[in-house]
Amino acid sequence: KSDQELAYMYRAARIVENMHRVAFDMIEPGLPKHHLVAEINRQAVLGHEDHFGDYTAIVPLLPSGSDASAPHLTWDDRPFKKGEGT
Repeated sequence: KSDQELAYMYRAARIVENMHRVAFDMIEPGLPKHHLVAEINRQAVLGHEDHFGDYTAIVPLLPSGSDASAPHLTWDDRPFKKGEGT
């Protein structure tokens, strides 16, 4: 990889780290899934420091409970539940 490519990869990694931080900080029982998705997408677009972000290559996938066995389910308005895998 060139130095420029590595710089882009570093910036992209910081953006994704921020998206994960938001998810870990926000997820709690009672939070509607679509609220979390809105903040994850917001972080993706805001970017990191001096580099703006963009939309993600794939939307956030948030199947929970009995839906967790189905691949590629996006989100709905149901709240997260204590003890339910996501």
